[in-house]
Amino acid sequence: MSAFMSTMLGLSTNPHSGRRLPGLLSAAGLTVTDIGSQALIQQKVETDLLGLGLAAALAEGTITEAQRDRFLSDLLAAEVSGDFHMSVTMFAVLAVRD
Repeated sequence: MSAFMSTMLGLSTNPHSGRRLPGLLSAAGLTVTDIGSQALIQQKVETDLLGLGLAAALAEGTITEAQRDRFLSDLLAAEVSGDFHMSVTMFAVLAVRD
């Protein structure tokens, strides 16, 4: 899991920017007027999305084919048993010029 997540974060331009938005906007001279977030929750394994990330990890040599297969197998088993959770939190910040 950590090797996969490392690859996914490495493919993102700035994976932690959402949490930094208020400070970045304030530093740019804007006044933050509102901050919100929304968690996108998946209760089923979406192999298309995961497949892209796993293919990238495989291509980079971060994981082996056997690790990929085991990871997907474990996720699908967790889905069947009701023990699967995958979520992404999206952040939004409203700011105005003074």
